[in-house]
Amino acid sequence: MKKTLFYMCNFALLTLAISGCGSSSSDEETEYPATYIQFYNGSVNSSTTSLYVDDSLLGGSSYGDATSLGTLESDEVDLEFRRVDADNKTVIIKEMTANLKEGYKTLFLLSGDYADADITELSFERETLDDHFRLFTTSVVTSVPQYDVYMAEEGTPFSDATLVSKANYQSLDEAVYWAPDATSTTDASDDFDLDDYVIYLTLPGEAVPIYESPTISFIYSTEYVIAVRSTAGALRNNIELDLIVNSTAVTSYADVNASSQYRIYNSLDDDSTLTISLDGNNEESELVSLAANSLSEFKQLAYGDYRLSASLASANVSPLANRLLTLNQGESKAVVLYADNSNKLKSIAFIESALPQTYDHEIKVANLVQDFSDLEIYFVRNDETIETAKYKLASLDFEESRSIVLPKDYYEIVAVYDDSSGNEVLLERTQAIGFNEEVNYIVTIEKSAATPSGYAVAILH
Repeated sequence: MKKTLFYMCNFALLTLAISGCGSSSSDEETEYPATYIQFYNGSVNSSTTSLYVDDSLLGGSSYGDATSLGTLESDEVDLEFRRVDADNKTVIIKEMTANLKEGYKTLFLLSGDYADADITELSFERETLDDHFRLFTTSVVTSVPQYDVYMAEEGTPFSDATLVSKANYQSLDEAVYWAPDATSTTDASDDFDLDDYVIYLTLPGEAVPIYESPTISFIYSTEYVIAVRSTAGALRNNIELDLIVNSTAVTSYADVNASSQYRIYNSLDDDSTLTISLDGNNEESELVSLAANSLSEFKQLAYGDYRLSASLASANVSPLANRLLTLNQGESKAVVLYADNSNKLKSIAFIESALPQTYDHEIKVANLVQDFSDLEIYFVRNDETIETAKYKLASLDFEESRSIVLPKDYYEIVAVYDDSSGNEVLLERTQAIGFNEEVNYIVTIEKSAATPSGYAVAILH
């Protein structure tokens, strides 16, 4: 085995990125005398996975993400795909040896069930391109073996789009440019012109699109790979396109017609049932009643901007009125309603995680307690104390929400604050909980008449 040396390109500096990864130039330096390697994570129930090339880290990627591009000096390499478990131990997902050709890029595609890691080598020969790009298509959607890929210039409807490729599960197809002009000038090319395009997907042989992308700007003279995948996390089974280039910057595109969803939590105590309305320009008003300390089910809506209002029968609580709630395509939001110390209804809204929750859980935490700022929230495992806990959120202010990613395990959630004398005071704690991989969790710290301390840590799902 020859020693393998590689470097990773990233697009932080556009000019350097294009020349460093061999993306675009007429110079002789843009020839491809090496081999090139990248890893894309398309397993819908995966954990963040790292690729090691001859025991050197190339990079890690979560679902729908890719590593940087590695440039290697040798053609034969040993690969290991690894993750880190809850005990901070390395787990080897897959080992393999690859023989990589000079001048070729190989995209290692992880798909299927993560417990039985399925990694496919997708390779193509790189070319020096001048003001043009090449487009390759693949799919990691396990339930649909193939899609037809149509393409059109920006502003062109599907009726005038052209079938350019197939997106097949675990394989790579190159899209064919539909309008080459080989007779006009020396600049004519069979490759795509740099421009703005829209991509449509249909089921094989059908004439009705099941997906329409927003406008995608192809601005680099390089090879692009489009991966079709399904969404995970809070809003599942929608179709998205991931645009993979020679960097970690994978751009995801939701269907422009995809619906969104929301859910609402009423954190008020006692008999404080809220009447909640949601009004949009093109939607009928949503009017619901939500009991105290309850979380609504997810509700799907057309994307758009909505007016959120909430009120309580009691005249002692001022209503919430005209709160703007924007729901984008393929987006899931949670809204937490609470009362401040002046008994005025207020709200916090945040986007819920779109990542798989199988091995790692992305938890949203909100501080609804105005009495204390800078709360410390600890996630304590059975062999830890607060002082040794690896996972915590520091200085969580009133009305602030933040995310934390926890590996699969059991956790006791502990809320602590520093009093005026610098002493740590235990505000409230929960029993140990093992997070369910099928749901997205919200944790709130709030006032409660039902606990001895007068405060509670609520775990919502």
